Amino acid sequence: MDIPLDVALERLTQRSLDPITGNRFHTHDHPVPTHNIKQRLARHPTDDDETVQKRYQTYSVYYDELQDFYSPQGAIHVPADQDAYTVFEAVEAGIVNQLNKDEN
Repeated sequence: MDIPLDVALERLTQRSLDPITGNRFHTHDHPVPTHNIKQRLARHPTDDDETVQKRYQTYSVYYDELQDFYSPQGAIHVPADQDAYTVFEAVEAGIVNQLNKDEN
C-alpha cells in the first residue's frame, strides 16, 4: 500500500473504539454520535504521532525490498490515500481476482 505520512497520521491518530459496543469511530470519517459514547472511548496506545511516524519511517526504509519481493508473486498495488471504502474494495478485488486465477 502506498500512503503519504499525513494521511497515515490522520487515519491512525484520530481513531477510537467504544469498548462496550466494539464500534469504531474517527474524528472526521465517522464521528462519535453522542457525548456519552465519546466519554467512554478508548484509543490504542500506539496511535500517537511519534509512534506512527516511527513505524512509517521503518516501512519506508523497507518499501523497495517489499515491492521487489512481492511483485513477482502477483501482489497488487493499492494507493491507500483514497477513502477507506475504495481501499477496501481494491484489496478485496485483488484477493478475489487471485482466487479466481488459482481456480483455473
